[in-house]
Amino acid sequence: MKLSDNVRMEERKDRLWLARTHAGFESPSEASRVHKEVNKNTLISHENGNRLISKKAADLYARVFKVSKGWLLTGEGLGPDGVDKSLDAQVRHILPPNEDPDDYDAFVEDVIA
Repeated sequence: MKLSDNVRMEERKDRLWLARTHAGFESPSEASRVHKEVNKNTLISHENGNRLISKKAADLYARVFKVSKGWLLTGEGLGPDGVDKSLDAQVRHILPPNEDPDDYDAFVEDVIA
């Protein structure tokens, strides 16, 4: 079982905490010491859910913690485990073996129809 299996990832603050810890930073203080552009108090407030994570902050955290901005904000996209959580990526993953990935749009239209 992975750490992410035990942590509810429904909220931005939870995904931010997971991204930071998965990046190897035990605390917000440690992350801010290594990455001077990360404000320790702001990161703590974001992780506690006391402040909403803005798009600008999500850009910074995504770059620093090596996840996608989309995953931080919505839960879809590249997370800390390196797996793309977007719906598009999940659907592409279930393509039948004989389907050409370039014909993905036609496949999706057939499934939806």
